[in-house]
Amino acid sequence: MNELMFAIPQDILTAAIEGMRDLKAYYEADACALARMGGDRAEKLAQERLAAAETAGALYDFFGSL
Repeated sequence: MNELMFAIPQDILTAAIEGMRDLKAYYEADACALARMGGDRAEKLAQERLAAAETAGALYDFFGSL
């Protein structure tokens, strides 16, 4: 993985890492909006968005620490 990261220009890598942070924020906001809608389907979708936010956050933390 480290070899691949060094082959990617730093500005593109930085943009990708920041994109993961933004994606996490988007999923969290979407989950909140879905939760306000109420209903079983919206609740299920909100949980899926929170799981996606957690994944994006983990990727951001991992790549941001390299």
